[in-house]
Amino acid sequence: MVPQVRIQWRGADGYVSCAIMKSRLPLVSLRFELSMIHIRQLSKCDFQAAIAIKEACWKSDYKDIVPLEAFSTSKEIGVFADWFLNPGNDFRLLFGAFFEERLVGFIGAGTAEIEDSTNGVEVNSLFVESEFRRKGIGTLLIKTALEPFHELGYEEVVVYNWHDVPSNRFYRHIGGTLFRKVVQYPAGKALPVDIFRWDLARMQELLTSICKRRHLTE
Repeated sequence: MVPQVRIQWRGADGYVSCAIMKSRLPLVSLRFELSMIHIRQLSKCDFQAAIAIKEACWKSDYKDIVPLEAFSTSKEIGVFADWFLNPGNDFRLLFGAFFEERLVGFIGAGTAEIEDSTNGVEVNSLFVESEFRRKGIGTLLIKTALEPFHELGYEEVVVYNWHDVPSNRFYRHIGGTLFRKVVQYPAGKALPVDIFRWDLARMQELLTSICKRRHLTE
């Protein structure tokens, strides 16, 4: 029997679920990813846990790059809630990865700004606790979040990412094309930001290909 991860997202017409099949993974990864990690949409009660993960990643991954004082827990919770609860005409989704009842990673995606793409989705947030990385959780979160947008006819993916942080290499690794650069000023410090763009269908194909290669080499 082929093991599966079942994911669920809430669309305008109710819940739609699908199974992502995984095979040729080592036994330890199968037990961890397929039996112990559950992917579901986030609700308001998960916001505080999500911001705690973001803060921990900010302190570790952005250390000595992005000023820590630029992060405010209370402000982040307000921005996070407003982004999700007041989408306007945008389509927005938040998914979380849970280990038992503990949130260990999350992703936020929504309709991209028109200047970045006329028919695109922007991945606004992607954070996974350090001890749960290199397990395929981030990849699974991306594939899960983008699938509803793909089904709705979105064609491109956009990501804003600090140029000097570790995740910048990840987005380049999964085929991100550097679309343009901007400078942002967190806590008054000038920091370059890379804006990556992908063809959505090709990105999904590439992620699948990366997973297959990874499985073959493990």
